[in-house]
Amino acid sequence: MPEADDLRAVRAFFDLTQPELAGWLGLHRMQVAYAEAGRRALPLRAAVRLTALNLCVARAEGAAPAPIPTYLAPLRRRLAEGRYEAVRLAHALAEMRRRVAPLANWLAALPSLRATLAAGPEAALAGRWLTRLFDGEATDELAAEVGLLPQLLLAARLAAVEHEIALLEQGLAEWQP
Repeated sequence: MPEADDLRAVRAFFDLTQPELAGWLGLHRMQVAYAEAGRRALPLRAAVRLTALNLCVARAEGAAPAPIPTYLAPLRRRLAEGRYEAVRLAHALAEMRRRVAPLANWLAALPSLRATLAAGPEAALAGRWLTRLFDGEATDELAAEVGLLPQLLLAARLAAVEHEIALLEQGLAEWQP
């Protein structure tokens, strides 16, 4: 794993212990140990910090500060996570809209239903049924779960994830060798 080599090189160059490097990367010592052993990848924030340290090492050794592979792997991983999250959020938003459509249809039909049912012999029973169905807590709970506000919040989150995906794709395209 390239990260393991980079971690060892940075530790040797700066004469750092695993706990010291872990503190600089914002990780627990065990995370650094696992990454150095090649058992786990570093989180994105730590990989970016490691890349900064690697650039310092490369400059000091006279090497050109070329893109370091450890920088790209976490970005690709985050891009894949973002794409999965976007699909999941789009599905959840579609499901919300599917669930709210019948409620909107019933609420639009409510005045006509009340007028029609009020003329019949069982007007009181029909009125209680309509009141319980549309004026009660069930409607409030459904609106809180799939109404306008939850839909707007989910749509905003989806837009943010899609924007992040676009930026990651653009960044990766610029850094590809």
